[in-house]
Amino acid sequence: MKSRWRAPKIIFFLLLLGSADSQVQKLRVTGKDSPVKGLVGEDVTLPCLLSGVRTPLNLLVVRVLWKLKSHDGTEHQVYHFESFKHSPSRSGSHMAHSDLVQGNFSLYIPHVQISDDGDYICSVLVSPDDGSAKFPLHVSVKPQTALPRFVSIDLSHENSLTVSCDASMFYPETIMIRWVKYSRNADANSSLDGDTCARLPSRNSDGTFNVTSTVIVSPSSIGEDGDKYFCVVSHRSLDEKTALAFILSVSETKMTVGTMIAIIIIVILSIPLLLLSVILYMWRLKKEKPSLLWIVKDERVFHKEKATLFCQITGFRPKRLVINLFLEMTTSENDTNHKELIHSWKSTDDDPSSTNSFTAPESLTAGGRNAKASAIIPLMEIGLERSLLLPVEMKAVITNSDNGTYSCDCSITVTPSADTVDGAKLILEVQHDALKDSISIQRTLQVIRFTPTVEVTIKKGQKKDDINVNCSVKWTHPSYLYITWLKMKENETKQSSICSFPRSVGRGIDAHLCHIIADIEEHNDHVSFCSILILNKSGWKGAQFACTIRHVHTGVWKTAKIQYTDEDESLS
Repeated sequence: MKSRWRAPKIIFFLLLLGSADSQVQKLRVTGKDSPVKGLVGEDVTLPCLLSGVRTPLNLLVVRVLWKLKSHDGTEHQVYHFESFKHSPSRSGSHMAHSDLVQGNFSLYIPHVQISDDGDYICSVLVSPDDGSAKFPLHVSVKPQTALPRFVSIDLSHENSLTVSCDASMFYPETIMIRWVKYSRNADANSSLDGDTCARLPSRNSDGTFNVTSTVIVSPSSIGEDGDKYFCVVSHRSLDEKTALAFILSVSETKMTVGTMIAIIIIVILSIPLLLLSVILYMWRLKKEKPSLLWIVKDERVFHKEKATLFCQITGFRPKRLVINLFLEMTTSENDTNHKELIHSWKSTDDDPSSTNSFTAPESLTAGGRNAKASAIIPLMEIGLERSLLLPVEMKAVITNSDNGTYSCDCSITVTPSADTVDGAKLILEVQHDALKDSISIQRTLQVIRFTPTVEVTIKKGQKKDDINVNCSVKWTHPSYLYITWLKMKENETKQSSICSFPRSVGRGIDAHLCHIIADIEEHNDHVSFCSILILNKSGWKGAQFACTIRHVHTGVWKTAKIQYTDEDESLS
């Protein structure tokens, strides 16, 4: 069976070769003598024609390959035809099948882009002969040109000026811009190449280019008024040169006697204003010393509770200011005063209002200390930690006054302890450019210590079946106190909440229970009040009541308890 099929295959290929030999006489690839031109977005056809062949061609023995060689030297395939199969690499490109059998291998490329610019090579194989030819494709983008229509020059103020001619969004880079002047009086044109300057083209992101050419216009007399200047642009994309023109307007303003007198009067009147401006400026630069003042809103300072002191610094100039806060204490061993810097604040020109962290001045260094009783010695050296001594926060805001001086409002928040700083002096010191020595004010800290008390009693209510469970409280400065009432009945094993304050005032969780705050009295060192539970006495015999008072800021809390045992014996 194998020998029976071998003979027809051999005969087929011999006939095929014979057909190819009969078609090819002397193969030659030809096209267009000049480059193919196209603007971006247009459709182009690259010609590639065969001569020396008999048509129609047998496409089984034909192979066509189109390649593009870009200006940077790189090559890549554009189109490939072989064995009746079309393989385009460039989107949209194609060759007509009906043209191929006639020896026309022209390549159609739609909507050409800048990336299509370059030399195309058409390689054709009609077995056993082959041939190739190169076809340049010039893709271009027309330049957009701009030039002012009118240019004016006043010879009494200036002798020359520079005019720009812009060409943008063009491709390729090569472009020529020339300047020509048409003189109206002479009725002649002259080249201005000697007075022009052109920058190197700059590349845009889309591959196009921009360039600017300038000319110096320097008329010698008013007789050049009305002359025309032409900017002539030549580019591959243009069939003809593009010329833009502007008309030169030349004038000359002669100064009259009246104008000179007016100028002299203006100058004479300006001198006092100038002097006044200088005086005001110098006055603004004059340094003014600051003044210090405590603004006391509350004389009381309580143990372990935050207190804010206010100080005002007024009438200073310039704005730069340094505020140091010291704490001066007396040791019990030798009655020596020790002065400690606990906070420092410094203004800046950019942001005069801020809260600065601790900054130690040069006076606290080893070279700035001395052995006197009032020397500035860190209290840590005598065994006290600064952070435990007097926690402090300082805020300062500088404002501008109408008279050109500045004012500073300073707030100092401290949390004193009666154990460490009672009787200590808080010293605020100000350093300023107008002061030879720093100025200061001081305040003695009298820290009030008060031991809070909580007592619970049971009394008869106003109604027959009511009882009042009273919790009498005495507490130092009791803002932010939290009151909780607990109860445990005779048959219960755990305490449960009845109500709390500040949330529960009025009716509590029990319909037969009411909570009120009464008998509020404010004293010099404490505040007293009464938290009262009003409830129906039925079902409460043997119950235990507990009232817990907690100070939110300090965390101190106290609890008092009482048991309701016998109505006749317990109530009064």
